[in-house]
Amino acid sequence: MTVSTDDGSFETVEEYVVTIDENFVGDDDE
Repeated sequence: MTVSTDDGSFETVEEYVVTIDENFVGDDDE
C-alpha cells in the first residue's frame, strides 16, 4: 500500500480510504 499524500496521488482510492478509516476511526461514512 503506497499512499503519497505529498504528491496528491495514491495507488488505489479504496485502499486510501481504508487507511484513513483505520488511522482515524470515528466518522464512518460507509
